[in-house]
Amino acid sequence: MTTEVPEWAAETARSLRYPLIFATVSGAHLYGFASVDSDLDVRACHLLGADLPYVPDLIAAKREAEHGPLPAGVSALLDREVPRLRELLENARDCSSLPDEPAPGVVPALHDLVVSTRLATV
Repeated sequence: MTTEVPEWAAETARSLRYPLIFATVSGAHLYGFASVDSDLDVRACHLLGADLPYVPDLIAAKREAEHGPLPAGVSALLDREVPRLRELLENARDCSSLPDEPAPGVVPALHDLVVSTRLATV
């Protein structure tokens, strides 16, 4: 299934610091039963500057054989890359200045913003 991407979403994706590999709406919006106060669940994956020159080839292989077996050599690549990438992610997490929990009041404020935006566009 393909859907038209709103220009504001495309602009946001293009402005990201790292290339976006994949993004999708999930939850109530995906299933078509969102209400005015439904939050907007977006799932995305992007490259964080890691050396991953093989990603375009993996994406192409996935498109060619969506439900088929792993292409030759991918298992060995994953055996090598998963521990390396896990270490990169864990190091990034440990160096992050992001708090473990949002500041008090942030979640309700975000909820109010989403609801008011949805009400304005309904």
